[in-house]
Amino acid sequence: MADQIILSTAQMKDMLACLINATAFEGKWTKHYIRNDIEYKEFSSSDGTTKEIAMIEDSEREYVENGSFTGFVKPYKNIDYAFMPLLPKKKSVAFLNIALKKLDFTELYETRTQERVVVSLPEFKYSFDDDLTSPVLSISSNQQKGGSYDSRY
Repeated sequence: MADQIILSTAQMKDMLACLINATAFEGKWTKHYIRNDIEYKEFSSSDGTTKEIAMIEDSEREYVENGSFTGFVKPYKNIDYAFMPLLPKKKSVAFLNIALKKLDFTELYETRTQERVVVSLPEFKYSFDDDLTSPVLSISSNQQKGGSYDSRY
């Protein structure tokens, strides 16, 4: 479940992404977005094209910034989790790749400031179509044979 910590902060320092079982996550925002917060605005994709999309326009109270990113923190109600979207300061895929590898999420979160920030958050969807059964069974089989693996990757 979401309240079970699998990795320590130190173990997560060099991690770029985690697979999380979000099907059981039922967090509610401390401050909900409402239908009136949705506006259609122009959005620029990484390939330079633009199009009108639904965006949530609102203000938040926790701001994060370092040399590479700006962002905000949107806490969930009654739990120790938060959503922290980041916007790279330079519009370059190469810069983003380097900056993400150097990013310490915990440090950035811990240096957040309490100030009002106006945010425009694009509507987004994601999907994952790979079947992880074989890799997971392979890891399990390797452990049963006395092998080891680094669960961080």
